[in-house]
Amino acid sequence: MPASHKLDGLRAVLYVDNDSPSPALKTKLESFARAGGMLIVPHALAAEFSGEKPIECPVAGYDLRSFGKGSLATAARDWDDPFFLAADVRSLVGRATTPLPCSTPLPCGSIFRWPRTAARPAPVGRFHQPSQ
Repeated sequence: MPASHKLDGLRAVLYVDNDSPSPALKTKLESFARAGGMLIVPHALAAEFSGEKPIECPVAGYDLRSFGKGSLATAARDWDDPFFLAADVRSLVGRATTPLPCSTPLPCGSIFRWPRTAARPAPVGRFHQPSQ
């Protein structure tokens, strides 16, 4: 990702390269996280990105720390399987904006936000259509 790339509107950035980012890109990534985004970095870069206060992490194998208004997730081990990495990122970022598979006559490509209440907690594992 070039340092000129805009990060506005993103909830998280996954930096997968084990090589250090350029100083300009590192500054941009840190600014993104400090402004409220989540920065996810590999184990090899743990020493370069130091977060602040530890946060309870919902995903095993990651060190999650506050970073300004945002957060920094550092992998505790090397990433060796892209499938598991994608699943980890999905769990770290949250499932509230995950697109639903379109197997019903709903408008395809839509993003649904399920209401989270005590009577209707966030879905886990698979998606449930709320009762009407």
